[in-house]
Amino acid sequence: MVFTRAQSLQEFVRRLRESKAITSQQEVIRFHEGYHLDAAYFFRLPNEYWDIEQDGEIFITISEKMTKRKLNIPKQYLKASLDVPDKQRKISAEMKNYILSISESEPEVRIPQDVQKYIEWGQTFKKSDDSKTVSDLYKILDYTKSGRRWYTYGSYILGENVPIGGHLALVEKFRTKKRECITLYSNDVLTGSNSYFFGIVQHAQGLSRENAKSFDRPLEAEQILAAWFSSTLFLALYLYYRREISGDYGRIKIGDMASFPCINPSLVSKGDRDDILAAFDNLKQEELPTLYDQLKEKKLRELDEAILRAIGIEDLGILFDLYAELLQELDRSETNEL
Repeated sequence: MVFTRAQSLQEFVRRLRESKAITSQQEVIRFHEGYHLDAAYFFRLPNEYWDIEQDGEIFITISEKMTKRKLNIPKQYLKASLDVPDKQRKISAEMKNYILSISESEPEVRIPQDVQKYIEWGQTFKKSDDSKTVSDLYKILDYTKSGRRWYTYGSYILGENVPIGGHLALVEKFRTKKRECITLYSNDVLTGSNSYFFGIVQHAQGLSRENAKSFDRPLEAEQILAAWFSSTLFLALYLYYRREISGDYGRIKIGDMASFPCINPSLVSKGDRDDILAAFDNLKQEELPTLYDQLKEKKLRELDEAILRAIGIEDLGILFDLYAELLQELDRSETNEL
């Protein structure tokens, strides 16, 4: 698709690659998918049939939407998880969803009564007269052939991906005109479904060169990279390289991103890092407008300028051209409701 992009976008990508503070993305950060979860209506809480009424320190109280009955699920049987991307409107992410995660080694007699009641609901649940129960789903059926209990499938899914999270996450596919942010960040390790790509900073490679600068605070490299992926500069890379699904609805793949130009935090001066982090701190707690409106309002100007200075591009006027070019690129895309 790059052959259909504006020449000005190609020139901007070339300028990024010429910066001495830019290296190939795979040298600095590598991404992996989140978990792949079948029977999400059972293993994910809340879901279409159960709300979380109270989220306490020891357990959550869930309420069945139809009957209003309540069950207490201890958090030892839950794994915190990101909500679906459509509900993420701030860069600073909180994991307010849970995955039911009952270990295969947990003796059945020790499972609390309310958890057993939820399992019984899942065992007999039918979405419609034609649908099958949870235990009949083909992947879970394969899982149970070895004698495993079907309701431990969530624990199995969370355990088979190593690693299963990271401090920053990218939304895998989205409508550019409708999405508020494509990057999420937290000081805590984020976990989520394969709707997200989770990044692990390559300290052993991209951040340990002889001329690398020391970092003053924990997770500083992760935050610099989260700022980069939140910036208009990365949005330009996305719009240049994206795989179009329909109009402004598109996606990127992990393999696509490996060769993207990317800021290398270890090659940025302390002063420039401080400027990036200050701008990022001001931005990450806000509920953001859509990416389209961010461009129209020049919402990310402070962050974008800090990053441009950090990578040695002194002509900050190119930002205004970039905003206009990206708006034209989005206006060119037909808008389909998906």
